[in-house]
Amino acid sequence: MSRPDRQAIKMANLIHDRLHALHDEQARVWDERLRYMCEQTRQLLRLDHSLSLCRRQRWPVAADKLRRRAGRMLVDLNAELTNTQRFHQPPSYKVPSLREILAELEQIEAEFGGWTHERNIMALVVHTDAIVLEGINLGSFKIALYLDELPQLGQNRDVYIIEAVEPNPAASDPVVTHPHVSRNRLCEGDASVPIRKALESGRLCDFFMVVSSVLTTYNPHSAYVSLGNWDGIECYDCGYHTSESNSYYCESCNRDFCGECISGCRVCDTTMCRGCLLECGICRDLVCEGCIRTCESCNEACCTSCLEDGLCATCLKEQNERENDEQEERQEQQASRNG
Repeated sequence: MSRPDRQAIKMANLIHDRLHALHDEQARVWDERLRYMCEQTRQLLRLDHSLSLCRRQRWPVAADKLRRRAGRMLVDLNAELTNTQRFHQPPSYKVPSLREILAELEQIEAEFGGWTHERNIMALVVHTDAIVLEGINLGSFKIALYLDELPQLGQNRDVYIIEAVEPNPAASDPVVTHPHVSRNRLCEGDASVPIRKALESGRLCDFFMVVSSVLTTYNPHSAYVSLGNWDGIECYDCGYHTSESNSYYCESCNRDFCGECISGCRVCDTTMCRGCLLECGICRDLVCEGCIRTCESCNEACCTSCLEDGLCATCLKEQNERENDEQEERQEQQASRNG
């Protein structure tokens, strides 16, 4: 998509300014860390001088305290040195010229079919083609680089977002619009260093290309939601899609159900759907077929909890009443014979 040169020049100037700010900020952070380590080193030198004095004066207790303090400082200093070496190398790149930035914008135009400047969020924006992973159409994505946040790169700030244009989110988690995108944030994985280096050196097209490459690649081991569960598991009863972790398997009909449609036997706690459970004729609880029996007297289907000696409570009461009546009759007959 063609655009007036003036618009590209304005964008190039804006990017040039933010890259200078990024370079200055990284230099400031490096200088602060260097000053901190130098101050720690000076304190260690003072501790060494105090230790020498303790040795000459034969103050072992004071010397031990100083050594422990020095040990703690050495641990902190070593951690700070390692962190600085790994993540805060001295800024060594040069800020690209306006001509070089214009060339980057032209390359972005060629690779992505155009770019836009969203002034309300001060972002350089490109759109990917529709992304299809393992047969699932996730649609196209907007990659927005926040230019005002660029100077804070590497300081836990969101310098860019990934936004689904026509979202097809995971059924189990609507904020996951891509296996590696949650809440518009990309799980960069091994691409984190190339992304940072591309932004630091002003290789904007490389930045967008690397991010786009991550979006077109699927790694099931680092996915927020696996593509195998993208559409979720459909409840056989109500048709609702839920995640695998929130679905339940009926051991009787061998089907999957959501939490609203699953139940269980009140006697043995076996997980089953309501359609596979039977109602006890006495207590009205739902129980599995294995925990249902027939009353030997009235043939009522009852759960094992409601049966005693093969009889339901009603029949057992009637049997007890008959036995009591018979016993009373026998006692009366015996009393009559004795009289």
